[in-house]
Formats: sequence, structure tokens, C-alpha cells
Amino acid sequence: MAKLLIISVISFTIIFLLILLFRYILDRYFNYRFSYKIWYLTIIAGLIPFIPFKFSLPKFNNFDKQETNVSSDTKRLNENISTTNHVQDLTTNIHKVNWEYIDAIFTILWVVLIIVFSIKFINSLLYLNKLRKQSSHLNKDETYKLIQILNNYQLAPNIVIKKTASVTSPITFWYGKYYILIPTAYFKDLEEQSLKYIIFHEYAHAKNKDTLHLIIFTLFSIIMSYNPLMPIVKRMMTDDNEVEADIFVLKNIQRNEFKTYAETIMMSALKFKSFNKNILSHAFNGEKTLLKKRLINIKKINFKKQPKTILILTYVFCLFLIIFQSQFLMGQSLTDNKYREPLKSNYQTIDKSKNFATHKGSFVMYSSKKDEYYIYNEQESRKRYSPDSTYKIYLAMFGLDRNVITSSNSMIKWDHKNYPFASWNKNQNLTTALQNSVNWYFERISNQIPKNYTANQLNQLNYGNQNLGNYNAYWMENNLKISNLEQVIVLNRLMEHNTHFSKAQKNQLSSSLLINKNNNYALYGKTGTGIVNGKHRNGWFVGYVKTNQDTYYFSTHLSDENASGKNAESISKEILKEMGVLSAQ
Repeated sequence: MAKLLIISVISFTIIFLLILLFRYILDRYFNYRFSYKIWYLTIIAGLIPFIPFKFSLPKFNNFDKQETNVSSDTKRLNENISTTNHVQDLTTNIHKVNWEYIDAIFTILWVVLIIVFSIKFINSLLYLNKLRKQSSHLNKDETYKLIQILNNYQLAPNIVIKKTASVTSPITFWYGKYYILIPTAYFKDLEEQSLKYIIFHEYAHAKNKDTLHLIIFTLFSIIMSYNPLMPIVKRMMTDDNEVEADIFVLKNIQRNEFKTYAETIMMSALKFKSFNKNILSHAFNGEKTLLKKRLINIKKINFKKQPKTILILTYVFCLFLIIFQSQFLMGQSLTDNKYREPLKSNYQTIDKSKNFATHKGSFVMYSSKKDEYYIYNEQESRKRYSPDSTYKIYLAMFGLDRNVITSSNSMIKWDHKNYPFASWNKNQNLTTALQNSVNWYFERISNQIPKNYTANQLNQLNYGNQNLGNYNAYWMENNLKISNLEQVIVLNRLMEHNTHFSKAQKNQLSSSLLINKNNNYALYGKTGTGIVNGKHRNGWFVGYVKTNQDTYYFSTHLSDENASGKNAESISKEILKEMGVLSAQ
């Protein structure tokens, strides 16, 4: 949650600064005014990370469904062969910021802020309702004066103008209808001309539905109370409301009255110094900075018709930027956390709770021959986690494809650094590196592969969230994430449908992943364990089984305090035996 909130603030800030830049340039050099509604773009930008949808360009995956690079299902395994390779589930502890505690703190603070601002919102509504009830209708003389002031503007049924002694500055608010409350003293103490200006100003707020937008913006302010810029944007929006209301007044009076209107604003501020600060209403009097802004606007007002092209281009550009930045800022968004695509093949749900016992996790298997999935705990199988060492399957394939290693020479020399496991402190080839899950071997491969190549291959394979982050050990409890269901889908896609990698490369990878082989089946797989700050977080076992009749792709994932690749492997073998995939030797 903390990451989402931070990303939301970043996205919000980028659009906020961009709008400020556009406003400054257009106002200074073209005397062009933006509508206050442009501030809604900042809200859209702030909410983008919470939307469970990722904007992206279409992916053109070049999969040849007819080519199957894994040996044919009908071809029998070699007779009288029994091979067993012992796979070591070796991993290192990852030290990183504990986002669980930070998430908890951020969530608590956010909830507290929402409660505080919600109480303030409710109190404001109650106060406005109290004012509404305490106010009184205008008498005949005041009503006649009002009609004379509005002249050509007919008072709509949803706009009510009343008077009250409870406020010292005219205010406008929405409470089922648009209410304009004029202080009783104004009818006695102000000249008719000044009163006309003030009523026109407040009428503009009601006519333009400013107060309704203020309520909507305030509700978003409550939701986004974690964002320190939100109060600033809201204040700028309400300031723009006041300026636009002034423009409405100026359009309905003679140019020689502009100075008198400016004097009315100053007189009202000086004579009635206190003003209403209710968060859901517009007040005629305001703070000094706002009054200064309004007076400057009156002085330089320009009634030339403003081209809508500029406004349209600005909106389009900002929306494009919002979508564009989502490609980078949504790396930790809701989109990353779950695989949402429906399965295109048939699937069965299976109950393997006994096999998992106290473990939290899921199991997925796919039959190539039947084109059918078998899933235990589908909801959990769609959640995305770090692939950890199971990603080394793909690093190996990328290394072969880029000639970092080759089928004939996959040896990488040990750099004589002292690693935590004795089996890591020696020269490694692809087979030993996969069997012992040697981190430095695959980090060396990754460092020699360009980021754009990896990004393109993950795109072609549609591998998880495809987030490479800063491209440094991104698969080890880092940015890259994949669901258990996707592990099976992508591995099947890699081995049977992807035409980029050669058959020889796939065979080399398979031979290095081989765990057990006999007359009835061949088991290929890779474990993965995620340990963060000394606590187990993930356990994986991903692979496939080739029998005389079919090829089965499977993946087991564990996500509890006892999660490990070793436990995932043990559970996988139990289930595969129960389902008849691993028949007796």
C-alpha cells in the first residue's frame, strides 16, 4: 500500500507541475486562462496507480502453434535408462526495506486522515444546513431589488437567494439546491451598485455549479488525504472559481464600472474583515493573496474569444502523459499483483489441501495432449510473487540465445570470492549452476544481456508483470513478479510454442533441468526460495514431466513462514504421483 500511495503522489505531482508550467506560459505570453476543471487531471493522475488495468501497446507474439520443440508425446522414452540428479535448493537471504511495517504505518495514518477529514466534511455540511435553516427569505423591496439586479438572468428553481445575520461575507453552497446567503447588513450598509456586483458574483458560482464541483473535489481530497499537494490544488481550484465569477461580473457591467467593482471587493474585505472558512462554500471575501489575484485579473482582463484548440491540446497532452507515465509508475500498482486473464483452455479445480497441510499455496498443472489445466486454489494461483530462482530457467535460455554461454561451452569461471555455499565456490557450467542454483553464475549472464533484449523477450513470452526495475537482480524478491498460473502458461509457451529459441537451445536447457528419468517418465524442474530479512516468503517448484503419452507442465508455490523450494518440490512430487503423472519406476 505504501508504494501505491507514493506512486500516486509522484504521478499527481508530475501533472500538477505540468499544468502550472502551461498556465504560466499561456498566461504570461498569450493572456490565456484555463478553466478550473483542468485540476481534475491531477486527480486522474493520482488515481491511476489504483486502477487494476495497465495501459500498454498491443503485443505481437509470434507463436507458431504447429511447432513443438519438446519431443513428441507419442515418442517413447529411452528404455532401461534411470537417471537421478540431486537438485540443491540453495538461496541467500535478501536484505531490503520491510515494506510490511511501512505499509501498516501508512495505512493507519491514511485511515486516521480519512476519519479526521470526513468528520470535518460532515461538520461543514451540518453547519451549512444550520445556516440554511436560520436564513430568511428576502422581503418585497429586497426581492424587487434582486430582480432589477439580475435583469436578463432568470433565477432558476434550483438557485435560492436568502439573507442571514449569521455570516459576515456572502457565501454560496450546494445543499440539494444552490444557496446564496447575503449578510443582512449588506442590504442596509452597501450601495445598490456594490450589492449588484456581489450578487452577480455569487450568482455566477451557482450558475457555473462551482459549489457542486467543490463538494466533489473535497470528497476526492478526503480519499487522497495522504497527498500533501491535494490541499494546494484544491485552494488553487477555488481561487480559479473566484476569478471566473469575477469575469462573469465584468461581462455583465460596463467597462467604466470595472474600477468600481475592484473597489467593492476591497471595501468588502476591509469593512467586513472576517470571512467564512467553511470547506464546502465559496465566500466573497477571502485571504489577501486571493484578493490580490482577483484585482490583478480585473486590471488585465481580456474578453477576446479564446481558441479552444489550446485547451483541447493541453488536455490531450496531459492525458497522454498520464497514460505514458503509467508504464513506469504502475510497476508497483494493483496491475502487478494479480494475473487477471481468463484461461483459454478447459480447466478442472482439484482439492489438494491434504498435500499442502498447513502450507499456504497453490498448484497448477497443464496437460499438453488434453489442453487442460488442473488447479488447486485458483485465487491464490493468480497472485503474483517474485519468481526467485525459477527465473534462472529463462536467464539460461537468454544466455544461450545471446551466446553468453553455448551448448558446447557453458563454463563460467569462479571469481574466487567466498560465497555462502561450498558448491558455489568453483567453476560452473549450466547444469551445475542450475542444480546448485548458483546466483553469481546467472548474475554474470544477466549483466551481459542488454535490458532491452530481456524486456522484449519477457514481452514476447508475456512473463508476469515484465517489470525489470533497475535491472539489478530484479528476479530475487525485487520488481519482477509472476503468478503460479503464469509459471505454467509461460513455461509451456517457451518450450512448445516459442519459435525464437532453437530446438538445440531448448534441448540444452532441458538436459540441465533434468532431475529424474526412467522408462516411464522424465522429470525436469527448478526450485526457488525467497528469504527476506531472515524470513521465508516464497517457495517454488516449476517444471514439466514428459511421459510416453503426454507432457505435463506444473508449478507449485508456497507463501508462508515455512515456504521453501524444497517443500514445494516435495508437495509437487506427491501430487504428481497421486495424479499418475509420476508412475512407479
